[in-house]
Amino acid sequence: MLFDLDGTLADTEAISTGALRGAWARAQQAGEAPLEELPAMAGQPLETILARLGLPARLAELYRQEAATLTSRARLFDAALTWLTILRARQVPVGVITGKQRARATGLLQQLCIADLIGAVVDGSGHERPQPAAYAGPLLHGTDDRGRFGSGARRGRRAGTGHVCGARVYRP
Repeated sequence: MLFDLDGTLADTEAISTGALRGAWARAQQAGEAPLEELPAMAGQPLETILARLGLPARLAELYRQEAATLTSRARLFDAALTWLTILRARQVPVGVITGKQRARATGLLQQLCIADLIGAVVDGSGHERPQPAAYAGPLLHGTDDRGRFGSGARRGRRAGTGHVCGARVYRP
């Protein structure tokens, strides 16, 4: 079973908004950082988010630096530990897919005290499409002919997956 990290297992919205605010200030951008649009773009690669917001690509490294200082703001969702523990007891393999760099993702899992319940972390490195849905395929039996697992139920069904479920829990 695969879980997205941000917004599914962990509430990391405070990290995202704080990192953008910090990167914005460090880059001496005019006005306020466009924080209200950020939660709706959760799960997309940082570079894609910056481009969609019309922001300079140079903010990416500043954002990552800021985010690294804010990891203590992450919170495990109430039911996440319960479900991960149940899945472990039932010997269901569990993985996390994320657009984060691997070191950041594994560090966050350790901080949240769930690293031992996660068997695999799949990040975007080395894949043609830098998006978690594009490279989860190697961990699944039901993928399309290009090894992709889509977030949409129809796409998952066409790929032969029995059940596809997704949820976004960030507040709009």
